[in-house]
Amino acid sequence: MKRYNIERNKDIVLLVLSGKTLDFACGKYGITRERARQITAKYCRTKNSEFYSTMPKSKTCIKWLRENKHMFIDA
Repeated sequence: MKRYNIERNKDIVLLVLSGKTLDFACGKYGITRERARQITAKYCRTKNSEFYSTMPKSKTCIKWLRENKHMFIDA
């Protein structure tokens, strides 16, 4: 079960950062928009915490993460 969640979470992050809507990720995995946002934020925070901490407080989290996805996704 845990292995499934790791793969699911990684897929959710890739979907969201690639520009798919939170609703799209929710529909695919049967979770809420808020849960998809939390999964994406936690992944990015743990992947590159130093850069993540520079996120401007006035920006929308998902929008900023998409603009800077190269800092969180391995090429």
